[in-house]
Amino acid sequence: MPLANKKLFKIYSNKNYRTISHSKFIFIKSYKHLFKKISGIKGKTYVLNEVGGFFHNLIEFFLIKKGCLKIKKFDSAFANYNNTNIYEDFKRILNYGYLFLIKKIITRLIIYFKNFLLKIISIDPSYYITPNEISYDELKEKKLNSKIFKYNSSLFNQFKKIAHQKSKKNNIVFIDQELEKSWEQKVGNYTNLVDKQKYWNCLNEIFNYFEKKLKIKVIIAAHFRRSKDKKNLPNIGRKFIFDKTPELIKNSKLVIGHHSIALNYAILMQKPIVLLDFRLFDSSNLQNNKHLYFLGKKISAIIIHIDTKYKFNLNKKIFKNLFKNNKKKYNNFGNYYLGFRKYKNVHQNIWSAISRIS
Repeated sequence: MPLANKKLFKIYSNKNYRTISHSKFIFIKSYKHLFKKISGIKGKTYVLNEVGGFFHNLIEFFLIKKGCLKIKKFDSAFANYNNTNIYEDFKRILNYGYLFLIKKIITRLIIYFKNFLLKIISIDPSYYITPNEISYDELKEKKLNSKIFKYNSSLFNQFKKIAHQKSKKNNIVFIDQELEKSWEQKVGNYTNLVDKQKYWNCLNEIFNYFEKKLKIKVIIAAHFRRSKDKKNLPNIGRKFIFDKTPELIKNSKLVIGHHSIALNYAILMQKPIVLLDFRLFDSSNLQNNKHLYFLGKKISAIIIHIDTKYKFNLNKKIFKNLFKNNKKKYNNFGNYYLGFRKYKNVHQNIWSAISRIS
């Protein structure tokens, strides 16, 4: 981060962002520092690239040339939603005009070119580590020479910690993703046409409707990258609860969200889910809504559609079977996309899997 965007690194170093620090963490603040670290590597060293992208893969290339062994974390859990229908994608982007479409095409061509260069310098990993059944099956089908290790994801382990606790079912929980200007959008410099105040006013209108209809309070589980600074919080008269997302979902009666990974907690905990499909999300990344529809189909979740003017139509019929989730689909999703059917030879976490490699 300091090399990629020093200004953004400085912003997220603020205490309001609650950045985790550790004595073993090394922040590379200059290219001189980077190459000094690479040149100083000795003995048997492993490299796990959790970021991706051209610059980071270039660093990985130099590390492997230096003698490091590559570990790849492989997770194809949501690869199925990535199927591209060019015609449909064009139609969706055209909602924002031809100039916007041309900019998107140019951006996509640049990404394709970078990916082509990455393939040239990419080196096959010595080891794969994977957190779910579907990815493990896919790797086995490829009959690779690399060894494959299973491990429980941090999300799954967090779920196990609180799974035994009794659910109070007191509230409706909305999973915040800070989509009015997320960290990913800032790093990638993505176009984002979402108006912060209009977006949150729309959400608040939906929250009020649910509260009035169900007589249950809606609480907001703040995104882990959102700042606690009051200037950053949306002005909608609601409290944001920080760093308690799994516990809030555990004690909820209903979960509302978009395409957040945190929705997986709700699936593992067998919570009814309502998905909010904002058409404006297409302006930053078409994959957002593809992920949402993929998830909705897999677990038969209710989807509320919101157009580019922040208008929506809430059909009263959705409240009829709102709290009846499909347990079979939830279990299948958990067993294949979030974990394993059988837990023989599954490592406790990612670090125990890596330590077994060495």
